[in-house]
Amino acid sequence: MASEFSSNIREIAAEIKLYEKATAAAIRRAARAAVTKAGEGTVKAIKQKAHDEGLFQAEDATRLTVSFSVRSGGAKIATNRRKAPMARPLEKGSQGSGGAYNRHPVFGRKVYVNQPTRPYFYGTAQDRERLNEKELIEAVDVAIRAVGWRGI
Repeated sequence: MASEFSSNIREIAAEIKLYEKATAAAIRRAARAAVTKAGEGTVKAIKQKAHDEGLFQAEDATRLTVSFSVRSGGAKIATNRRKAPMARPLEKGSQGSGGAYNRHPVFGRKVYVNQPTRPYFYGTAQDRERLNEKELIEAVDVAIRAVGWRGI
């Protein structure tokens, strides 16, 4: 996500520490639910693009995680590399190809082929980034003010 949003979450996380534990936990729960709800649209769009490109393992391995720590707070969408090991090469391509193809041997032989890339992640995330940043900030603000947060 955008760095402005992450820095806002870090500021909120720092101020949450000033509240009593019960109130701080309620604020975190409300903010996490708001961020998760607002980020679901981007995750669904990325998963749909992966499905359209035939990357079914990448579709299942893509998740949204939310953190409210002071140092590394923010929302993160990632594809688990253990569940979908070919997602990155098919997204970015081989070195020197400029992202156009993934060069690999055929069945272990010395014959190499160029497999076209099937980008699904970065383009979709960048298309929705500005929309999501505003959506996320507004959703978090509404949710945490409803619980009792005064603001920075």
